[in-house]
Amino acid sequence: MICERRIYFRMIKSCKFYKRNLLKSGSLRRPVSCSTYSAWKSFESSHGSKIRGLPEVRAFEELLSFFEGKVRNTTNRRHSVQKEPIQLKNYMSHDEYLLCLDAAMATFSLHIHARIASLVGEGFYTIGPCGEELLSAAALSLKLEDTTSLHYRHTGISLARQLHNGEKLKDLLLARARGYTVSKKDPVTGGVHCSIGDGPNEYIVTSTLSSQCPAAVGRALGFSLIEKKDKSKPISFVTIGDGSLHNHHFLSALTLAKHARHLKVRCPMVFGLSNNGLSISYETRNFVDKMFENNQDPLLPAFWANGQDMLDVHYQTRKACDYARKHQSPCIILYSNLIRRFGHAATDRQYAYLDEKEIQNMAGHCVLKNVMQQAVEQLEIISYNELYD
Repeated sequence: MICERRIYFRMIKSCKFYKRNLLKSGSLRRPVSCSTYSAWKSFESSHGSKIRGLPEVRAFEELLSFFEGKVRNTTNRRHSVQKEPIQLKNYMSHDEYLLCLDAAMATFSLHIHARIASLVGEGFYTIGPCGEELLSAAALSLKLEDTTSLHYRHTGISLARQLHNGEKLKDLLLARARGYTVSKKDPVTGGVHCSIGDGPNEYIVTSTLSSQCPAAVGRALGFSLIEKKDKSKPISFVTIGDGSLHNHHFLSALTLAKHARHLKVRCPMVFGLSNNGLSISYETRNFVDKMFENNQDPLLPAFWANGQDMLDVHYQTRKACDYARKHQSPCIILYSNLIRRFGHAATDRQYAYLDEKEIQNMAGHCVLKNVMQQAVEQLEIISYNELYD
């Protein structure tokens, strides 16, 4: 199949197209025709207006407009700011922050091109991760020997972990493009089904609720068989969405992990749960908060992270992983304050369960804009001009 190559090269071409039209002397020059759908211009006559009408494409154009305004009104110079010592514990290094930002932006780009590919008949998988891009920072707390089984919306974590392990972004983009097109060259499943996984110690997960959880606990229990002279202390990290809280796979895995803790059997397990308030078409209505609000369970400590703050995601995930590694016991981290963008998938009929205002508000909530402002205006580790480059 060649369609996955088309998608991949359109991603790369789109990036190069923007780079050629970046700014000189502090001002941005972008032709009116520059948009993410430019890379799909061969479909202009048949699908042009529909591509431009996609909410993802409109959102991307709005993000570019945001950049234009910032570039026009700011300089390219960064200032050194003295931070309070107490704040430093929340911080990633400069390179780590930018790596996670790369993963977050790549996650958004993959989503856009997957939806366009579906619209023009070249892609077949459209479940989107938008709204949860900043969870990519969770990957920094994972060591190479740790195992992961990730929820299908947590593309950012997978990308960030593989980038952190030395993989090239262009290779990851091509692999995802092959997955979206269900190509036989897909390195994850070989064209059986678009899945997430395939990195070192990253186990393959399809579009499932929580069937990845029992096996993840099994791996954590298996770590107890590692010879004591091995000081690596790996942990098992598994993620789900809030719609899986009542799924039997998750509940049985959670009970098994807690039982192991009760029996003082080593089980270094971290459950990650992203809470965007929706399980495809029904609202979970703060059930996550009610289920874990007291945080008094001695068998399963809970950590909370603001899913819209990449620094907090990193810090709280690190605390959870450190706990599991040190105590060889299970815990759970809850990523809250998430807002799903653009529906569950391209086939999602959001108007059947959300009103138009809700849909528009959710689509307009761009976490990438927030993290870019944080990087430039609060942390001052990069400029808007450099972000374009």
